[in-house]
Amino acid sequence: MFFKKTLTPPNPAQNICYIQITLLLADGTELWNSGLFAPGEQSEPIVFSQPLAAGEYQQVDQMKYFLQSRFRFQIAGKQGRA
Repeated sequence: MFFKKTLTPPNPAQNICYIQITLLLADGTELWNSGLFAPGEQSEPIVFSQPLAAGEYQQVDQMKYFLQSRFRFQIAGKQGRA
């Protein structure tokens, strides 16, 4: 059974950038990727890509910001540990 949490991170309407959020384990395993979502929208609900055994994990959150034009340009990004 996959873990599903009804968390849908928002992209504030006043933001000028599209956002992409990735949740990773410390070893680089990707658990979830939001895909791009526009200002004023929320991401899809978080659904992990694989089951996790009971325990504690170090998670890495990665956010990337894009300007939308004819081409998508990444303009910034940040990564943090949770």
